Amino acid sequence: MKVTVQRAILVKPLQMISGVVEKRQTLPILSNVLVSVQDQTLSLTATDLEIELIGTMPVEEVSQAGSTTVSARKLLDICRALPDDAIVKVSLEGEQLILRSGTFASSPWRGAQPRSRLPSAWVRWRPSTSPRGKMWCPP
Repeated sequence: MKVTVQRAILVKPLQMISGVVEKRQTLPILSNVLVSVQDQTLSLTATDLEIELIGTMPVEEVSQAGSTTVSARKLLDICRALPDDAIVKVSLEGEQLILRSGTFASSPWRGAQPRSRLPSAWVRWRPSTSPRGKMWCPP
């Protein structure tokens, strides 16, 4: 997987979906975010097996499609530390994810795990109404 995206476009969805990720999970994979690249779209997915949030964004350049999971908190912390106008290059080399931006290059994340390690209990949600107003409920 190799993709180029603007930092400003990456941070907002990442902040939103990282809210579902807890620091202490019974399943360590649940503290990760699924990073998927297909066509000209980067999607970020996080779940705690009760709620699933997905953020999608357009990317500037896709050299290679693919997917992996990485620590949501670590990815968010690195992206926040970059300048607002930074261009982020994300590449997956083997099982190691590397972020590059200008003179910054992260050390390879050995914690990147393949998509196949995710639990199979992904739930699709649909909007519904209740006496308290709008809410999301399972189909």
